Amino acid sequence: MSDSEDEIVQSTLSSPANSDGNLSHSNVDYEDYDSNADSLPWVEFGRPMPEETERMKYRDRVHEQIGVEMIGEIFVCPVDPFLDHYLPPLPGSVDVAAVVEELAKANLLIKDHTTQSYRFAGFEEGFGAEDDDADEVEREEVCFTFSPLTAIGDAIRAILKGMGVRINPFRLALCLNPWLKGGHLPLDAMACKVDGCITSASLDFDGAVVQPAGELCPTDLVVPIALKACRHDYTTNNLQIVVSANHIFNEDARRRFSYGISIEGEYASIWYFSRSHSMKADSFNFIEEPELLVKVLASLFCATEEQLGFDSHITLIPGRDPRTYLYELPADGVTRLESQFFKTTQIIHEPWSNRIAGRITRVWKVVQVKSKDDLDAIDPKAAPLALKDAWIKASADDEYQIQQNVFRDIDTFYADDGWRSHPLLSDIASDDVEDIKDVLENYKNFFSVIRLHHSSEPNKPISSEGCWTEENLFFPSWTRSSPFQSRDTSWQLEREIRAFESKRRCFFVYEHVCTRISDLPTLGDAMDVLFQAYAVLMVMFCAGWVHRDISHGNILAFKEEGVWQVKLSDLEYAKRFPPDSAQTSSAPKTGTPFFMAHEILTSSSLSGFYHQNLAVPKRTSRRAARRGGAVESSPPVIIVHNYQHDLESLWWMALWLVTMRIDYEESYDAVQSIFSGSTPISTERRNCFTLGITSDIKDEFHPSTRNFVPSLEIVRRTFIAGYKTRHPKDVCKREQYSLVCAGFFNFFGEIEEDRDVWGPLPLSNPT
Repeated sequence: MSDSEDEIVQSTLSSPANSDGNLSHSNVDYEDYDSNADSLPWVEFGRPMPEETERMKYRDRVHEQIGVEMIGEIFVCPVDPFLDHYLPPLPGSVDVAAVVEELAKANLLIKDHTTQSYRFAGFEEGFGAEDDDADEVEREEVCFTFSPLTAIGDAIRAILKGMGVRINPFRLALCLNPWLKGGHLPLDAMACKVDGCITSASLDFDGAVVQPAGELCPTDLVVPIALKACRHDYTTNNLQIVVSANHIFNEDARRRFSYGISIEGEYASIWYFSRSHSMKADSFNFIEEPELLVKVLASLFCATEEQLGFDSHITLIPGRDPRTYLYELPADGVTRLESQFFKTTQIIHEPWSNRIAGRITRVWKVVQVKSKDDLDAIDPKAAPLALKDAWIKASADDEYQIQQNVFRDIDTFYADDGWRSHPLLSDIASDDVEDIKDVLENYKNFFSVIRLHHSSEPNKPISSEGCWTEENLFFPSWTRSSPFQSRDTSWQLEREIRAFESKRRCFFVYEHVCTRISDLPTLGDAMDVLFQAYAVLMVMFCAGWVHRDISHGNILAFKEEGVWQVKLSDLEYAKRFPPDSAQTSSAPKTGTPFFMAHEILTSSSLSGFYHQNLAVPKRTSRRAARRGGAVESSPPVIIVHNYQHDLESLWWMALWLVTMRIDYEESYDAVQSIFSGSTPISTERRNCFTLGITSDIKDEFHPSTRNFVPSLEIVRRTFIAGYKTRHPKDVCKREQYSLVCAGFFNFFGEIEEDRDVWGPLPLSNPT
């Protein structure tokens, strides 16, 4: 604790009214503000300007959508099990009852001599029972009545320090509607407010954050706090705390998990957010049950940064804009005898997510530096590396393990002198088999090879006391006719099928910083790389693997000696094929909707055999029994991700590249509904694959690319024939795929004939 903080807490103990704990709230300056964009409104003296009402409505819609998507991953449990399972344990020397007595001596607690119980001072009788129809501005001003919380927080810290307990530097402060600003679009449009926080920011004597422009940066938030003076505002407050936590996870790469506190009137709730699930404790009356709040705050003040959710292997380097992090890959005793450090220089991939739980991935451009204290590059002339920061299921193999297994199986396949007789190669011409041989001879050069890796311990599992939250957690009028309900009607089903397994964090360092296939200079470059991707997929197929996530972000390229070389990436979803029975039934849908195979995207089979009688036994339902009859059950359609699904993703990518990635507005507009990424899929997308590329679409192709259509159609018809004629019992037989595997060799051979016409076309978005 700093000397200045000592002064503050001593003042707090002697006079709780000396610290109102309010953050400053001067104007927020959004440098990237675009008056024509749906961005966050300018604010004047902490309040939105009237003409920006529409943009505030847009922001509110974004927040509501976050609530709609988060509702499916939030559990609730009683307070005591929550504190035992999720909260950092108090040091053994801390006696909560003793802390309570010291607070009473400081006049922060009032004792009821009739019941011999305490209640917090500073909160009047009937606090929290304001009329639910109160004006919103009045409610915001009522937040000032929570100012005793800062005095309570500083007093608890001082008492703990007096007990000889080590405390962290994070203090509790309140604020009046400051914007929690994002660092880049679309975060400006999705910014949110916090009413208070436990923060790492410097506080002045009055408890205000000392910060330029009065902004509160997400990286300064340790624990967000949402406050409403009226106890009936719990739905609004629940949404606010969840949006704040979502914002923190999207903005701060250090976070493994986070706590949150929401208070409506006299009722408080504690939250836990993580990449596997979120948990809310039942609310309790913190004024009349002060011991619970004291225990919560004491636990948070005594916790280490790691116990508060910060990753000990990621450090935020201060004073850098944009934010710069230092990643540590600790010694593992095998591949590294000491820690290695990598400083981020540029973000390559950082998706915004409306959910916290999930396999969120960041990719950075990094340089290796000497140590945590010496940020100079080990080799100033060395090329930058790529570092992936990913979350995976605790029980799953990480990408490094999968990549090593794939490489091992490729070695085994190539070591067999009879590899050319593999069933998948039976319909491929001998000249084309030589292309596969070229890959086999130096196959690692066709992958984005992982040089270093680190895997952390799993985060907390779900408490055994947890149960699903109510539907009205965020929206009091949640009904089936709600516009938000109609946008995602499958959330209840998803709760039943999603596995909320603990997750672990993994770091992977790659040899090269690569370029996406969609960002290559020309269409000719892209088609060269797409052909290489096809060839390396064939090698994976022959070795008994499917990729399962073919997209423009996973087909990368690196320029070596003036030639673009494919670097197939992201093997985290790859699985052996044929799969075992457990994988067949449990493997989730994977892929990018733009390029996902039709059967995978629709969860339905194109096989004609599914429409025939598969001798499914009849079952007698309760209703049928009453009628004296039986009903025939529909066969369950289990879509097994197979070789053809990966190849179909290449087909979609080829169509996308020649229509949406060249600067030609006519073709872009013609296929926009096909590549909308919507689920369920659009009629245009369904018809494009099942019926064919229409003449209306073909006529809108760039004149230099219209010869692609006949070649694409031949591949499409081959795929459709494969799907329709393959019996479900034969899905896992390799020989069933030889003809569809051969189709792309013919495609690339045909388009090569007029390469000089389409090859030079530059790749870009239409202007």
